Amino acid sequence: MRSAFPQLFTPVDNYGWHPTAPDGDPPLAILLDTASFIGNASVPLGLLVLGSTLGRMRIPRPISKLPLYSIFALALCKVVLLPVIGYVFVQGLVSHTSLVDKDNHVLQFVVRPLSPLHLQAPVPTAHTVSRRRR
Repeated sequence: MRSAFPQLFTPVDNYGWHPTAPDGDPPLAILLDTASFIGNASVPLGLLVLGSTLGRMRIPRPISKLPLYSIFALALCKVVLLPVIGYVFVQGLVSHTSLVDKDNHVLQFVVRPLSPLHLQAPVPTAHTVSRRRR
């Protein structure tokens, strides 16, 4: 017997009990609608934040005052080192665990770029480094 819990959020076919709210939707469908609404607004809000950050950024003159070594080192780490770590991480998942099957190349392809994300989050961007040096 299936649980009635999913029926509270979404309509489920071939199930006898169908709770509905006054609008005809399941009673807790408003939670999924709200989460979807907020999720759809995340990309435009992220672009607004990026635009405001770029608009407030001050580039020092002369350009030699920038911490160029730190900027290039962080960029090299994000572009070269972290993808290599991600590849090794996924290969370790394939060979040492049952989480990723050896024959499932699509899953390996999808997991590869996602694996170093937890490593990229604490790495500061070049903008952060240049703002801290002032």
